[in-house]
Amino acid sequence: MNIGITAMPDSGVEVSDMGTGLSLVSLYKNAVTTTNSDGTQSITATCYTLQMRTMDGLLDEVKNNFYYYWSKAKTAEQDEELAALDEEYQPQFESLQQSMTAATLRGDTDLETSLKESYTTLESEYTTAREAITNG
Repeated sequence: MNIGITAMPDSGVEVSDMGTGLSLVSLYKNAVTTTNSDGTQSITATCYTLQMRTMDGLLDEVKNNFYYYWSKAKTAEQDEELAALDEEYQPQFESLQQSMTAATLRGDTDLETSLKESYTTLESEYTTAREAITNG
């Protein structure tokens, strides 16, 4: 029995029940479908396969968890929010990098330390905001 889930046009999860409680879980991404000269279709993808022993009901749980957590597709709204976030933070990162270059050239180690702390804080804020948008 094969259970296939297409989560996005180019990715998905396939669970194959091999009998006697042995299952294969295949995660694939970057799938490309091509039509051959004889009219048949070929699919090329990056695939990760896990072999696992399962008990009654566990196969469905594994399938559902992979579908939800691994293949959650971004929405157009998320893309817009991420672009706005990048637009907001990019100038701040560039300013800190320019200031760091100037501090390094002057040999101002106190300013370098302060700028590194500011950069780390900004990077943490940016990562947290990005994860909040991406994870909904």
